[in-house]
Amino acid sequence: MSVVTPLLPFSNENASVELSVVLMAVLVSVIGGLLGAGCGLVPGMHINTVSLLLLSSFAAVQAFLFSLCQGMGVDPGAAPLMFAMLLTSAAVASSFIDFVPSTFLGAPDDSNVLALLPGHRLLLQGKGMEAVRCAADGSMVGLAIALLVVLPLEVLMRPPLELGAWLRDLVPYLLLGTVALLVLSEKRSNRIRTWIDARKGSISREEGITITPPVPVDGEPARLSGSFVSRHRCRSRVLTSFGDFPVRHKGRAPAGFITVRGIWRVQRRWWENKLLAASMMLLSGLLGFVAMSARLPLADIFEGMGQSPLFPLLTGLFGVPTLLLSLSQRAIPPQEVDEGGFSSLLPAAKGALLGFLAGWMPGITSTTGTVIGTALSKRAKEDREEAAKRFIAMVSSVGTSAVVFSLLALAIEGKGRTGAMLAAQEVLGDEGTKALSAFPSAPISLLLLSMLIAALLGHFLTIKVGRMMARRLGGIDLRALNLFLLMFILSLVLLFNGLPGLLLLSVSVLLGLAPPLLGISRVHLTGCLLVPLILFFFGLQEPFIGLLTP
Repeated sequence: MSVVTPLLPFSNENASVELSVVLMAVLVSVIGGLLGAGCGLVPGMHINTVSLLLLSSFAAVQAFLFSLCQGMGVDPGAAPLMFAMLLTSAAVASSFIDFVPSTFLGAPDDSNVLALLPGHRLLLQGKGMEAVRCAADGSMVGLAIALLVVLPLEVLMRPPLELGAWLRDLVPYLLLGTVALLVLSEKRSNRIRTWIDARKGSISREEGITITPPVPVDGEPARLSGSFVSRHRCRSRVLTSFGDFPVRHKGRAPAGFITVRGIWRVQRRWWENKLLAASMMLLSGLLGFVAMSARLPLADIFEGMGQSPLFPLLTGLFGVPTLLLSLSQRAIPPQEVDEGGFSSLLPAAKGALLGFLAGWMPGITSTTGTVIGTALSKRAKEDREEAAKRFIAMVSSVGTSAVVFSLLALAIEGKGRTGAMLAAQEVLGDEGTKALSAFPSAPISLLLLSMLIAALLGHFLTIKVGRMMARRLGGIDLRALNLFLLMFILSLVLLFNGLPGLLLLSVSVLLGLAPPLLGISRVHLTGCLLVPLILFFFGLQEPFIGLLTP
């Protein structure tokens, strides 16, 4: 495999060569941006899959780049670097435009599953284009911040400071704290438990009649007449003309018509939703661990392309339940084409900070970084629509800035953190990867330039395609569209993951339907990523596999 020849800095003597290199870089970045945009518009087509396909056809792509280099007067030895630019620009453009199908079609990418619900909510208000605008602007702000700080960060990540090593030690406890904060921040249940405490009162066979309906007030006297519908030693239920009420009493409840005198007790089950949230976190974590660590059933029959189980897992937990619950919606409301953005840059800046964590730390995905940001954010009392826009901006910023910071990890540590960077590392080889480590250098500068070009192209295409969908999808029968998308997702899962993927998708959908039906937040389903990461960082993977294996 060819390696990258480190490019010389610009100078007057070789200005024509340098200009041709820059023009070549711009052309490759545009091609990569268009490729990434096309990938992002296809539900289920992740940029990692495209990177794998490009890498598998390395010979053909490299031959094309060789001929392109020769035609533009560029040293063919730079072809591997151009290949890496193709991959990085595709990753950046895809991180912009993949929010469009997740908003208008409800088919999420694994980097924006958490923004699916706010985006869908704005869509049903006729403001789907506003969600797309917030995502595009948030991604642009996140990338701009990442490009501005990537060089200063390089100084912090290298000796003697070595900020990266300190962060690695902190991440496991940050993940544990995130899980605890998410569970504890779950809102209190709206269910109120009302009962009559007659342990110091009385239960008699008095033939009384209650005319006015009971108004339970905690600590106030209670008097009800009726018949016990269930009789136990200490707890029973008395049936009245206004319904049945739980009663606590001494001894066995008498049969027949009775009158109960006691004290009303009105309690809110504050712990109920938190217990449900913890259960969803653990169950989704168990499902995620099994999906990523075990060989799933039916793999011997048909495994498809053997792609990552994250697609059926996350689509089943977040995407398909939303489509199923939207089947009652007759049509997409007419959409406003004049979009508005978010009112503050703070969410996108926060997303860029979390994008650094996702791009630098091994195993930390954009979704995980967003979950950490969600757990650490204060629940401000603001307009729900504005809160949705700010959240979308943060999520999109995380995904885009993570691409830049994953390049930083490749340059400093020589290890790719994402599928695109792993493919770039493979293409560049040891010498080419080593050439990136000199900051600043021509190769790293050209890669950052390609990201900026792809971001500008991705922002433009995201707005353009978003407006087109907003105009054409308004009034379309949502049930027919959702049924088509469900069939399309099933086909993709079967193609990418085979029968094991369909099985995983089915189990994930059942679990993904639970939070909205139980009245708790879906963010707890991100335990499918958080719990396996916690087990990995604390070295508990093998013991846990031993517990699950008979």
